[in-house]
Amino acid sequence: MRTILPGPGDSVRCCARRTISICIPISVTAQQRPNPLADYLGSLRRVAEVEAAEVLPGHEYRFEGLRNRVDELTSHNTARLAEIESLLADGVERTCWQIAARLSWSRPFDVLSGFNQRSAAAETHAHLVWLAQTDRIRCLGGAPERWSAGSAASG
Repeated sequence: MRTILPGPGDSVRCCARRTISICIPISVTAQQRPNPLADYLGSLRRVAEVEAAEVLPGHEYRFEGLRNRVDELTSHNTARLAEIESLLADGVERTCWQIAARLSWSRPFDVLSGFNQRSAAAETHAHLVWLAQTDRIRCLGGAPERWSAGSAASG
């Protein structure tokens, strides 16, 4: 959700949770929406069009530079997608949890709290779904689901 508020003079303030200043806010899982990362990246493109003097996210502190923040978030997600593809390039089938445990985080995965490990796994799953739906990796199904390099057409 985005709210535009009048600011001083002709400026506006933008309230947008998706632009949180210090973390990557993908909190919706693929069980709730078909492709949460695609939805998120689309929402970033839309909010980047706002000429905001100040951003007032739902969490954390206010900041300036909405377009810069959108660029940072987009770059982060592009790098995360590449990191996952690189990890799967060794041909080993892995679960979402196994992939999340091998990705780079602010701290080593094994020292994250249980809540933060689950959040990391949810973010990872959103990226896995996006990669599979764009035919860059394969979801092999199973319980738990396993993921591998290659496209659905190659398998």
